[in-house]
Amino acid sequence: MNEIINRTKRSNYIPIEAESEYAEALLLEYRRFLGEQIEEKRGVIEIRILGPGCPRCEELVNHVMTAVAELELPADVQHIRDLKQIANYGPVSTPALVINGVINVMGKVPSVEQLKRMMV
Repeated sequence: MNEIINRTKRSNYIPIEAESEYAEALLLEYRRFLGEQIEEKRGVIEIRILGPGCPRCEELVNHVMTAVAELELPADVQHIRDLKQIANYGPVSTPALVINGVINVMGKVPSVEQLKRMMV
């Protein structure tokens, strides 16, 4: 796990007191990347932002991250850019926001306050 943290720290700031949490999270994401089945922790909200990476998609990602941070929610946030994966969710337009498997927003970027109401 130290190797993962050391490589990540080369281009990212990681507070010393949070290194162990970062290491666990990075290892979990690496295992997910390898295709391993990962059992999600209870109480973690699953958020998927669906979109090819356009400016509005990036704005939605930023708003979601701000809302999660302000609410101090444990969340699994992923920005899905692959069109085949996006199609599996069935949105009519992007960006789309999926919370715990349910499409909540399509084709627009809600404010941080609106997102916070959706998450609680």
